[in-house]
Amino acid sequence: MQISELTCPISRYCGERTPDKLVFNAHFQIFSHRVSTLCALHTNGKISSNEVYQELRELWAQLEPYYRLIANSRDFD
Repeated sequence: MQISELTCPISRYCGERTPDKLVFNAHFQIFSHRVSTLCALHTNGKISSNEVYQELRELWAQLEPYYRLIANSRDFD
């Protein structure tokens, strides 16, 4: 087992397996892990609210194209 498997675990995808949904799921898991890390750093006083806000905006900007990809597909549930 590698250290990255412990610090950033990736869960199995349980939905309908289409390429778009699998790509979104992978990026969403990375996004959620980073958001969790930012929340922990902010809660412990390591970074300011403004820093968290800016980081969250950047993370959303990185995730949004993948969200739009599945949101615009015909099989989006």
